Amino acid sequence: HRQRVLLRIFDTKGSLVRTLLDENTGPGTHSLRWDGRNNAGASVPSGIFFYRIDTPQGRQVRKMMLIR
Repeated sequence: HRQRVLLRIFDTKGSLVRTLLDENTGPGTHSLRWDGRNNAGASVPSGIFFYRIDTPQGRQVRKMMLIR
């Protein structure tokens, strides 16, 4: 059955940079590509970011690096 999934990207200060996904999705493997832009459409600089995935089963946070 479909469940709500929320995938957001934050900077090292904890500020929201971009919401990549906020919708109901079905089971299985999914992939998304971030274009390095914030919610306003502006390019963000290279650096460390965190992506957070929220589902009804819980939350996971992982670190990533954006290199331009």
